[in-house]
Amino acid sequence: MSSDFIDTIKRAIAVRYHLRGGEKKWILEESKPPTEIHVPNKAATIAFSLDRPNPKPFAFFSCRPPRDFAKMCDAILFCFHENKTYLFLTEVKTGNEGDCDKQLVNGKLFCDWLIALCSQHKSLNPHVTVVPLLVWEPRHNSVHKGTTTHRGNSDGIEKKSFGEFNKCGFEIRNRSTVRISNLIKYLEHIII
Repeated sequence: MSSDFIDTIKRAIAVRYHLRGGEKKWILEESKPPTEIHVPNKAATIAFSLDRPNPKPFAFFSCRPPRDFAKMCDAILFCFHENKTYLFLTEVKTGNEGDCDKQLVNGKLFCDWLIALCSQHKSLNPHVTVVPLLVWEPRHNSVHKGTTTHRGNSDGIEKKSFGEFNKCGFEIRNRSTVRISNLIKYLEHIII
């Protein structure tokens, strides 16, 4: 059922907003070098970004919408894996968190609307585990590939509380590759 949900989201979001890559590896070009998001084998996924200047995804907004209306997280990834549906909301930062919480909240609000549309019109109403991610742009001189298990600062993955978002998620530092399968394994051991 949830793979049907992923297919519906794929059809609903214009291809021009899909992240480069494909089913098993998505490229998040917000960072330099780009961050690769690897998803588990046999997972149904869709990844897209509404944080683009052209074409603007919310063209119905005026040139000056109310403060924070048009802020959006850098990437949205829906993943159906082992009979569970996950929503990874991702924000990439270089030096300071800034409006991270607002951007993640706006991404979640948009996805809540998509999920509600699927529920209303397609009879698809999956339980979705929402996971906010703050990814720090990798440092050029010490970029590490992959993510392993959570070991504090040594592997660059930390559990993080997102205040306004009212959820816990992950903060990932100095990684050019984010492995969703590792994050899912870690989710099994924490309550978010």
